[in-house]
Amino acid sequence: MKQLRYIVVATAIAAAAAAVPEHAQGRRPMTLIDLAELPRALDPQISPDGRSVTYMLQRPDWSANRLLTHIWRQDTGGGVPEQLTFGDSGEAFARWAPDGETLLFLRGGQIWLLPRGGGEPRALTRHATGVASPTWSPDGMTIYFSALEPRTTDERDRERLKDDVYELDEGYKQRHLWKVVVTTGAEQRITSGESTVLSFRLSRDGRRIALERAPSPLAGDVYRGEVWVMDANGEHARVLTHNSNWEDGPELSPDNSQVLFLADMNERFEPYYNTTLFVMPAGGGTPKPVLSDSYSFDRATWAPDGKSIIAVLNMGVHNEIFQVDVTSGRAKQLTDGEHSIPATPAPAWAIEPRAGKIVFLLESATGYPATPRRHASRTCTTRSSATLRCRVRKRWSGRAPMGRPSRGCSSIRSATTPGHGIRSSSSFTAARTRRTDSAPAPES
Repeated sequence: MKQLRYIVVATAIAAAAAAVPEHAQGRRPMTLIDLAELPRALDPQISPDGRSVTYMLQRPDWSANRLLTHIWRQDTGGGVPEQLTFGDSGEAFARWAPDGETLLFLRGGQIWLLPRGGGEPRALTRHATGVASPTWSPDGMTIYFSALEPRTTDERDRERLKDDVYELDEGYKQRHLWKVVVTTGAEQRITSGESTVLSFRLSRDGRRIALERAPSPLAGDVYRGEVWVMDANGEHARVLTHNSNWEDGPELSPDNSQVLFLADMNERFEPYYNTTLFVMPAGGGTPKPVLSDSYSFDRATWAPDGKSIIAVLNMGVHNEIFQVDVTSGRAKQLTDGEHSIPATPAPAWAIEPRAGKIVFLLESATGYPATPRRHASRTCTTRSSATLRCRVRKRWSGRAPMGRPSRGCSSIRSATTPGHGIRSSSSFTAARTRRTDSAPAPES
């Protein structure tokens, strides 16, 4: 199996005084305004060569009464973070091109491109509506995205005349899948019809797409969505599930033979259970839970080997990253501590198979989940993964009783475990790496 290394964008507050904004320094209790003014990091993305991480830095803009985000870049080896975008309206959703030489990001609801070395960004799309979830094709020639259908001429006229009143749950627009050619800006529709694309993921070879489609974007219809697969050009679309339960995050395995997804149901497809990780054949069949009676899953994605899945499990008062073998159901715990990896839909992690790394955010109970007022960064390397394991029970195979607390995870060990926590008053962001090939399975 290709070795994975993990980059953690961790945030820590060493003392309350250090977390107070510059204008509010002094020995006094923090206020809600002080907390609101703390910058927050979101959506980390690691470059294909594994040397840089981009993230959104969010700050309040009091004059505009909104939160403003810009794109920053940080070398994984340390150094001073660099701000990449400066638009008045803010930017979001940065994604590296496959060759690592270009970044796309969203500004004003459209896709913009920025050279890695800096310079002026250029607008790529001029879509009739705002675009979402832009995704590079593996060859870097096209970018896939979703967008709402535009208003009709009649609807625009009614809005102009203030005659646009409609009944509750009417007037919505379906969301569909598109792609745009990077060199020319030419757009092509992928999906159409009376359904909406809730989410999609392009396969790693760029040939197929796994997506979640629902009758409409209304909240009452989201739970009627089903998992679909299709060719990257929209042909040969096929629905895989027929359970009328909520599903999320469908993704094709690296060899396109299987599909994973999350759903709030048990192995009998009964709703109102913990979020379960399912895997099923991409050609159709019965979805099977990867773990039975496990903790609730927050996120999941295929490991580069296609034989295991990297997942975030909610363990009650904290959540941890596990590597789960699809065939055996054995689970290897990769992180351990009094922290949280923000759950979906917060943009909090990304895997980069080409670099063999995954980057994610950590939030801790002893520190505000924000990134750094100073942005100083450093790299910490875990010397012994054995000191990080969470003891549950001997030969734990991922089948701990539902809701059972895991022993050994409640104490704060970041102060004593090498590379497992930042307690520096001059450094508020850290990139931490660790090898997973040496991490033992949890045992007692």
